[in-house]
Amino acid sequence: MVRDKIPNNMDVAEIQLLVDKIELQLKQFQIPHVKVSADDLLNYFSYDAPTGDTTTLKDVLENKWLLLHEIVEISELKKNNLPLSIELFYDHFDKLLDAHMTATEYEFYLAKQLNDLDWVKKRLPLLTMWLEDPELPSRIQRRCLKLREKYFF
Repeated sequence: MVRDKIPNNMDVAEIQLLVDKIELQLKQFQIPHVKVSADDLLNYFSYDAPTGDTTTLKDVLENKWLLLHEIVEISELKKNNLPLSIELFYDHFDKLLDAHMTATEYEFYLAKQLNDLDWVKKRLPLLTMWLEDPELPSRIQRRCLKLREKYFF
């Protein structure tokens, strides 16, 4: 159960406060999103991604940019009425990739707007890694390239 993965010093109410704080930031920057709850986030992290992504719930809860990324990604999936379950990887992988790219775009945008260029620099190598994936759809490749060009320092 994912609640076992919540850091010892936190409870669901505290996670909801973190989520609400990020959603307020999204609203302030007029980033379209739908409401995401702590339960949505916990549910999203209740399975291991078959892609090999090793980001943990603890990582996300301890980093505002990773949390923002996951909230936007979950919001995009909810907008498309997709289940926040392991089936995303098997039945809706294209939409999951689109949600992931949208989350990355807004993550970079907000980090730049809030002058956290170190975060963007830290995350830029991920784009190169993703581009090396021969299975990456061309539309996602184009988005990665555009993002890399926009934020390359």
